[in-house]
Amino acid sequence: MEITVSNKLFDEIKVGDRVAMDRVCTEHDLYVFASITGNFNPLHLPGEPSVVSGENKGGAVAPSMWFAALVANLLGTSLPGPGTLYRSQSLNFHARVGVGDEVTVSVEVVDKREPQLIILETRVVKSSGDLVADGFAEVFAPLRKLTDVHLEAPGVMLRKHRHCERLVAACAGLRPIAMAVICPEEPQSLGGALRAHAAGLIEPILIGNRRRIDAAASPIRSSAG
Repeated sequence: MEITVSNKLFDEIKVGDRVAMDRVCTEHDLYVFASITGNFNPLHLPGEPSVVSGENKGGAVAPSMWFAALVANLLGTSLPGPGTLYRSQSLNFHARVGVGDEVTVSVEVVDKREPQLIILETRVVKSSGDLVADGFAEVFAPLRKLTDVHLEAPGVMLRKHRHCERLVAACAGLRPIAMAVICPEEPQSLGGALRAHAAGLIEPILIGNRRRIDAAASPIRSSAG
């Protein structure tokens, strides 16, 4: 993915300068945000049961800090742009956003303070007009001018294992087969064998160092409660 960015220095920025972007919340956004942050709160994952009654009757809701990241996107790529450094950000949340909702995220300069400090009002509003979040960001403007700089960043691919799910479903009702699992001495390989057993696919025969296998099982036991 290639993007072109420019920035504004302190002396170029005026009170009243504003940038905005529209964004539709997607399942992909929620899964990627969960993977990056490690926040797997079921409220924010499509198809997962709610742990708080009533919060997501209409489906998963976007994490509040997802909106903070969208604000940071505008500050870091548009106003002031590349080279911007945060001092603080405050956000008050007023409404929830679900998959398919469109929001407009905006930042507007409300004050400038020497040296290099820019104060911006930040807002997130649904396409319906409902206010989702508002607050203020304080950032230090870039020290070096950049104009039309081309940046390349790797894309992110989200894999949901649809083909595996189809194959597992096709095996429903079949007897599990005995399978030798060689050296499942770390949590990922041992966990895969155990998940296949739980799905009724295999009867695993673990072959390897018993002490190492037992050590690999320890975090699996902990996560299972």
